[in-house]
Amino acid sequence: MLHELGHALPALVFTKGVVSIYIGVPEQENIDPDRKLGRLHFWFAKSPLKWLGGYCVHGVTGSRWKTTVILLNGALFTFAIALAATYAVFFLDLHGFIKTLLMLLTVQAGIQIMTNLVPSRRRVLLPGGRYTYNDGEQLRRVWFPRARLDDWTLGVQAVQRDEFGAAWTYFKHLLDQGWRWDDLLRYSTFTLVKLDRHSEVWGLYETHRANYPSKASDLFTLAYVLSKLDRNEEAIEWYRNGLVLEPEHSVALSNLGYSLGFTGPAWGSDRTAKRGHQSGRGHGLRLE
Repeated sequence: MLHELGHALPALVFTKGVVSIYIGVPEQENIDPDRKLGRLHFWFAKSPLKWLGGYCVHGVTGSRWKTTVILLNGALFTFAIALAATYAVFFLDLHGFIKTLLMLLTVQAGIQIMTNLVPSRRRVLLPGGRYTYNDGEQLRRVWFPRARLDDWTLGVQAVQRDEFGAAWTYFKHLLDQGWRWDDLLRYSTFTLVKLDRHSEVWGLYETHRANYPSKASDLFTLAYVLSKLDRNEEAIEWYRNGLVLEPEHSVALSNLGYSLGFTGPAWGSDRTAKRGHQSGRGHGLRLE
């Protein structure tokens, strides 16, 4: 509890939005927290036997230094509280069980500094198929960005094996850490489409468009998603925008014709639409 509170306090200062503390790792996340204290929300595992672990979730800081303070403060906050309590015991000349307990707490907090701040690549599994690492490994990834390539490589390899659920686990972890490079956003979008999670694609596309110029393939992907959501008129518009950039894209032409088939006879006077419709039924999506 003290460890996660140590993470949460600077997170409340450095980030906006809710800061969540999980005591224990629940099998699945509840929608509503068990306790609220302003922006600080608490979740507790059902079994007290699982309360030895936990984690803190907060928004992106936008600064390596702020993230470092949040990560370090978990172990350091616990150690400082234990050390202060032990000093008070000796200062007040207390004896017996309380003195022994607080001394053990101080020793345990010192050990916790080592176990938490020494980097470990062992993943800590979280609800919803997510994962994280210990504080030391997260710090390594903050200050040595190439370390994030481990997860990126595993995600790309999972896509190549058509294991899109596993791929999304890796990509989502990187997105949760605040990474937004071009290929990560493209692969993440592609993976969500393959998982039929079409309603989540638009947010990723908006993030991508705000940071990078759109390619024809990006517009075709969005059009494909809109058609899957039965928003065919919007899909047609995005297909046509993409075909301006790449007019002979066979898959896009075919999908355009497929979407036009749902919008009535008006498509018949459109030459591009005719070419697409003659290509046959709508096809799937490919990564380019």
